[in-house]
Amino acid sequence: MSLTTTETVSEVERKSRSIFRESSSVFAAQVLMLLAGLLNNFIIAKLGGPDGKGFIYTLQLFSSAALIFANFGIGPAAVYHFRREERFSVEEITAGLLWPSLLLGCIPLALLAVLRQTSIAFLHTGVWDSAAPLAFAVVPAFTLVWNLSYLYLAKGAIGGYNVLRASQQSLFAVLLLGLLLVHITRFRTLVSAWVISVWTPALLAMIVAGSTSGIWKLPSRRFVRRAFAFGWRSHLGAVVQYLQHRADVVLVLYFLPLRDLGIYSLAVALAELLLYVPLSVSQVLLPHIASSEEADADRITSAFCRASVFTTALLSLLLALLATGVVPWLLPAFRQAVPVIWILLPGVVVASIFKVLSSDLNGRGMPLKTLFPAAAALVFSVAGCCYAIPRFGMIGAATVTSLAYLLNASLYIYSYSRWSSVTARSLVLLQARDLDGYRKLLLSWRRG
Repeated sequence: MSLTTTETVSEVERKSRSIFRESSSVFAAQVLMLLAGLLNNFIIAKLGGPDGKGFIYTLQLFSSAALIFANFGIGPAAVYHFRREERFSVEEITAGLLWPSLLLGCIPLALLAVLRQTSIAFLHTGVWDSAAPLAFAVVPAFTLVWNLSYLYLAKGAIGGYNVLRASQQSLFAVLLLGLLLVHITRFRTLVSAWVISVWTPALLAMIVAGSTSGIWKLPSRRFVRRAFAFGWRSHLGAVVQYLQHRADVVLVLYFLPLRDLGIYSLAVALAELLLYVPLSVSQVLLPHIASSEEADADRITSAFCRASVFTTALLSLLLALLATGVVPWLLPAFRQAVPVIWILLPGVVVASIFKVLSSDLNGRGMPLKTLFPAAAALVFSVAGCCYAIPRFGMIGAATVTSLAYLLNASLYIYSYSRWSSVTARSLVLLQARDLDGYRKLLLSWRRG
């Protein structure tokens, strides 16, 4: 083995150990978010019933959708430019994320104010009319926390990244526990707890960011131009991917009663808890791929993609067994969620593939390659749900969604394997050498 090859292997192993350690840290925070999310879903269901659960989920759906549209991809752009080019200082990036995030976050509320003056019927329906203004009012807070977390990721400050990402969900869990203990079930109190949990971490993050760059410092035009030039390409894929993830929920809301949305949303929330595994990997993978050579990136991504699929598949079996026993016991009114969870789980397992590969593509500066698979899956999901939901209800929505995830993952694998040196098999199936590699990673992680 030549010296160059030895150095390359050593560099890949070093980055793999770094990704494993950071992913483990992120996963620990994701587990906290998972537990908080699980707890939140059960407490909201217990305090608010199916109707209250459906309305809170609608608030979360509208605000998260607005976040995906409003963040414009400047967070991943900050990681890419900091790691790939290293031409911007931390102060420049902080200033370039702070005020643009708040301004972008205000766009959905401003659009709503304008559109509500029109006669568009959908904008004046009961659920939209009551939920949308409140949901969009917290989008600036979500956008700020979302984009500033990427600053910590770019710097390799995983602790700060974890705190920001977990803060809103965790604070909501604490507030809900307090309401449960004092037996407060008033609907307005539940909604107020959600609003407080979103804005409090955002205000604290704004103070911390302001202390780094100066709260009133304007972003540099050079960074803003670069960030938005990269961001819009990354943003397209992220928006279409999100729409594919939530098309079923929106159509369930359109075709079925609010009670069914509450039940279906619980099933979706529980099934998607498994996505914390590939998300932990993908979030850490982005800055490492951005600073890697192409061959090293291929080896790193394929290894962690296989690991994500294997781990998610194991956890899906455990979740299926737990949900089958626990949901009917604790929440009898949500018994219908169990078969929906079973149908969604295979799709969630294969979704781990495109979660990892999309991060790789963003790290290589090719975010537009994430667009086509997500767009094809979105078209399939919308057409399939429009046919299946009126005929088969929640079961039809879950079946179409799982198949759409499979289509998305298949297109990602086909596209990725065509232009890279990675085969489809090496992205999905665990290999014999992986077990020895995981053992070495665990040993290095235990040694610190």
